[in-house]
Amino acid sequence: MVMEKRFIAAQQVLHTNGRNGSAGIIESLRANGLASFISAGFPLPREEQWKYTPVRKWLRDDFQFTGTSDPGDVQLPELISSTKDYTVVCVNGVFKPELSRLPGSELAITVTSLQAALHDEPDLISGYLRRTNPGAENPFLSLNMAFLSDGLYIHILADTILDKPLYITDIVMGPELFFHQPRILIVAENRSQATIIELRDRAGHRGAAHNAGIFENTVTQIHVSASSNIDYYHVYDRGAGARLVRTLNVYQERDTTFSTNEVTLSGSLVRKNLNFLPDGEGCQTQLNGFYLAGSGMHVDIHTLVDHAEPHCNSKELFKGIIDNNATAVFNGRVLVRQDAQQTNAYQSNRNVLLSKSAHMYSKPELEIYADDVKCSHGATTGQLDDEALFYLRSRGISFPTARRMLLEAFVSDVCALIRVEELRLNVEERVSTALAGMHIKLLSDGR
Repeated sequence: MVMEKRFIAAQQVLHTNGRNGSAGIIESLRANGLASFISAGFPLPREEQWKYTPVRKWLRDDFQFTGTSDPGDVQLPELISSTKDYTVVCVNGVFKPELSRLPGSELAITVTSLQAALHDEPDLISGYLRRTNPGAENPFLSLNMAFLSDGLYIHILADTILDKPLYITDIVMGPELFFHQPRILIVAENRSQATIIELRDRAGHRGAAHNAGIFENTVTQIHVSASSNIDYYHVYDRGAGARLVRTLNVYQERDTTFSTNEVTLSGSLVRKNLNFLPDGEGCQTQLNGFYLAGSGMHVDIHTLVDHAEPHCNSKELFKGIIDNNATAVFNGRVLVRQDAQQTNAYQSNRNVLLSKSAHMYSKPELEIYADDVKCSHGATTGQLDDEALFYLRSRGISFPTARRMLLEAFVSDVCALIRVEELRLNVEERVSTALAGMHIKLLSDGR
């Protein structure tokens, strides 16, 4: 418990100094989170959900828990700077309206700080924050709550149709070893529609290489009310040394559609806990994503779709490319409860290994307690097709270019599911750049 004591002591110091806010409801939320974290502690390798990801390896006892109080000259990610769509900018997890470009008053949507929302509607907002999907509990979720001070709250009122995508970015500015714990709560009321993009990029101070040593423990909660449609994207590209543990909890009421595309392009450690609870009839849930595990990187994707009600559909597609000495893990679990008759669930995980030193652990799971369902899953892991490589090379295409073309084709169907053209083009460019870097390291095979 040595590592845990360091975090517990840091939480108590922040609490004593009042840096985490003084509202009574926040105090209560933090106390509950701290108690849960003390009870569980950080995961051990013997725990099934973490056996391939020894997360303690990336934890330090000299982390700092407060960021820069005066961010000064903030550098926004290029995509955020260039887009004409709506943008929400946070700095160290705190909403900055002066840096944001928000919808006008003609659209019934509220974007504010989590602290302000708790002050205005303490019972309602704390109720959302306390809600955890069954099976989604983990020590990092509790730790995030224990350090809760502020965050971002987005409230889309009933019958609102957001006319343009809404980008969210969080600029991280702090010491070199900064343990950062942002929180986002999104509530979409009945019959609303929105496209939301969460972009975690490398920007910071202008001219400074940033994010190299940060450890982010992020939590995003999304409540989709009846007959609503939310299209959501998460792009993580903080850089080679950054570490992320991410928890996403999505709760769906009846007749809702929720789709997500999770893109992972860089980092040292990336662990994503993606949890979905379609808790009403007629829900549609689509989970898509891909991960590029660069040399030495560790990526671990855990998904849970908990079908609790009948007449719901879920479709899941994740693809991975794993480079030299990198490790990737995919654990996709689909749970169909006894009352969830006429559920249709599909899951697929496909991976390409670029060297003999790359490792992939894929474990799709179906747990079915209903008898009138259609459920299937599949997983493949292999290398690029030698015949396809030979065909391209016989047409005069160099080996690195041929390999990159095949890898880009491999992830193209996941990219095609990004329905925001500006974002899709940006992601495709990032993928091409990352794959070119991978190829350079692989030319030693003599071909």
